[in-house]
Amino acid sequence: MKKSITAVKLISLFMFNWIVFSIQNPYLLTVLFFVLLILLYIAKAEIKKRLFAILPVAVAIIIFQIIFYLWAPFTQRLLFGFIAAIKIVLVSLSVLTFLSYTSLFSLIKLFDFLPQDILLILMITAYLIPSIFIEAEKIRIVQKSRNIKASSFSSLPAIIIPLLHRVFQRAETISLTILARGYKSKII
Repeated sequence: MKKSITAVKLISLFMFNWIVFSIQNPYLLTVLFFVLLILLYIAKAEIKKRLFAILPVAVAIIIFQIIFYLWAPFTQRLLFGFIAAIKIVLVSLSVLTFLSYTSLFSLIKLFDFLPQDILLILMITAYLIPSIFIEAEKIRIVQKSRNIKASSFSSLPAIIIPLLHRVFQRAETISLTILARGYKSKII
């Protein structure tokens, strides 16, 4: 039963994103944007972090549309940029909504028909991605306490290098655990 619900959610996600890419009406796209924001607010998802990550991309898309499509009038370029940007934001928020309402365990159980090697890769990836963001936030806080500003471009190595170290350390621990438990794989 849970598998079918998860499958319906996944198919709904694909269909929603297909519909979003087909719509050209900016008013309808804006309404969809606010509906997703309400759903995410109800799910208590971290909307702020996702918006702070995707809004610079959306603004860059609008600016590129304005700068590079000189054949169209300014208002049309602005409209094209807005439509393209809101579509990217909607896809990002729809994935966040899907992940807010679907547990990772049920998503992996949906793909249990895959070979064990592929399923293991999916599980490890699903485990590592959120932990990378948590580690990056911890490193940023530590570097901030050392008076290194995380907002400047020059301080990027102060976050990236310790993050890479921790990610590789965690990956090595996982691979040693897999080998110690006797899991034989063609991948490892």
